[in-house]
Amino acid sequence: MTVRETSAKTYYDLEKEGRLAKQSGRVYDWVLKQNRMVTRSEISAHTGISINAVAGRVNELVSRGFLLETGKIKCPISNRTVYGLQAKTTEKAS
Repeated sequence: MTVRETSAKTYYDLEKEGRLAKQSGRVYDWVLKQNRMVTRSEISAHTGISINAVAGRVNELVSRGFLLETGKIKCPISNRTVYGLQAKTTEKAS
């Protein structure tokens, strides 16, 4: 099993236990599928979740170790330089 698959499995195990909200799941799924750094605005635009809700879900996923802020990038939506996000690719997500 790859590291990405292990991280995804851990996430889905938590989801099955009811420990993650549906919006968090949608955010995580979308970021995981991108396989690149993304911005909160991109997540909002592509998932249909409001930017305020995305910010909260991202904070939750970062604190649980599923997402990482991995550096600054130019957001294609806002044209601002912001912190990019990626799905964590280690087995130590908690």
